[in-house]
Amino acid sequence: METEKTTESTLNLEPTREVKEAPKPGGFNPTSKGTFKSSFQATNSGTYSADVLAIQKQIGDLEHVRAELGLSRRKMCQLLMVDPSAWTRWMQNPPPAQVWRTLQLYLMVQEKIPGLTPNYFIGGDRGVMEASITQKLVEFEKKLQLRDYELSRLRIELTQKEKSFQRSMWIFAMGTLFIAGIFVLKMFRS
Repeated sequence: METEKTTESTLNLEPTREVKEAPKPGGFNPTSKGTFKSSFQATNSGTYSADVLAIQKQIGDLEHVRAELGLSRRKMCQLLMVDPSAWTRWMQNPPPAQVWRTLQLYLMVQEKIPGLTPNYFIGGDRGVMEASITQKLVEFEKKLQLRDYELSRLRIELTQKEKSFQRSMWIFAMGTLFIAGIFVLKMFRS
C-alpha cells in the first residue's frame, strides 16, 4: 500500500513516497515500525493460548499470584523485570505468554526450595537462601551419618548371624556324621 507524504523540510519540496511492506509472518520486519509487536502478538495469541489457560487454572490470575507471593505491584514488576506500567496494562489486556510461564516456573521452584523468597531474585535476600541451603546440607549429613551407623550395625548383626548359622550347620553336619557312623558300625556288626 502506498501513501504519499509531503515534507516541507526537504530542499526540493517534492512529495516523498513511503512504502509500507506487509509484515513477514511471525517475525520482525525491519522496514516498518511496530510490526514486530503486532505480528508477534498475533502469532503468540493463537499458539500459546491453550497453554496460558492451563497455567491460569493452575496458579490463578495475576493478582492472586501477587497476593500469594506477598509482593506489591512494584516488586512484582521488579521480579518479572518489566516496567511498572506493564502491570496496569496487564490489568486491562492479558500479559504475554512468557509472563505466565515465568510465574509458573517461579512458583514451582519456590515450592521445591521453601527458603527461596522473591527477594532472592529481586536482589536482596541471598543470605537467607545460602543459610537455607547450608541447613539442608547439615540435615543431609546427619541423615547420612545415621544411615552409615545403621549400615554398620546391620553388617555386625549379619556377621553374627552368619557365624551362628555356620555353627549350627557344623553341629548338624557333625551330628549327621555321628549318626551315619553309628549306622555304618551297626551294619558291619550285624
